[in-house]
Amino acid sequence: AGAEVLAFDALLSSALEAAPAAEVEGLVEAACERAGAAGIWKELSSWPADRLGHALIAGAYWDEFVSSGTSLVRLRDEQDGPRPMALRPVPNLMFMRDPCVALYDRVLVGRMATGARAREPLLVAFALRWAPSAAAPLEFAEDDVARDAAFRSLEGGDVLVLSPRTLMIGCSERTTSR
Repeated sequence: AGAEVLAFDALLSSALEAAPAAEVEGLVEAACERAGAAGIWKELSSWPADRLGHALIAGAYWDEFVSSGTSLVRLRDEQDGPRPMALRPVPNLMFMRDPCVALYDRVLVGRMATGARAREPLLVAFALRWAPSAAAPLEFAEDDVARDAAFRSLEGGDVLVLSPRTLMIGCSERTTSR
């Protein structure tokens, strides 16, 4: 049918290579902040694009950081097991329909209802904005995570394009009527 399947990790890595350093740092800082790992973003953003892309999706362990030092967060994490994670993975990213919705020639960036999924739209929007092979016009790409989820929640699984003139949006715990 003419569709091209793209592996998201490769897409994100190519976007990280193509984007200006300031944009990469902004993405990493925001992703780490949402993950409760604000203290590692500077070192993490200096990693090579393929390693950084993998870490943003699959997570990173404390022992991978050179200059992270000792912090209360790290000490707490080290009590959990032999190899604690500084940045937790984003396993729900495999459900690509939720953080973005393809609407003909553009992509609507989702607004996830839970904090656990707040990094997903950041990563998807960044990849679609900067990857040379997949640049797409984005709608609602600006970050509004500061707004309460009740006023901004929209997940792609609740959106269905019925025809060129009809869009159906289901209201649920993930997509609010507002």
